[in-house]
Amino acid sequence: MQPAGSEKESDHYTAQFVFCLLLVLSIAIGMAIYISRLNVWIGKTRLDSATQPLECGKGQGAFIIDPSGKRNNCYFVEDAEAADDQ
Repeated sequence: MQPAGSEKESDHYTAQFVFCLLLVLSIAIGMAIYISRLNVWIGKTRLDSATQPLECGKGQGAFIIDPSGKRNNCYFVEDAEAADDQ
């Protein structure tokens, strides 16, 4: 009666295959969620620290720094001097 024993072995291998398939699928879904969250975080970080050119007005201007640490528009030295004279 060998066939009865092979059916049990077949069921055992099928269960192992399904378990392995579910394990691989759950790892793939977990990695996809992690990567998507990482991409969102990287995008948010890039927006928060948008790089601006270090040179402002070809050396004739200055940046005003917000309390948050972000640089605002470039202000030229001539504009600042004109404001001081008034």
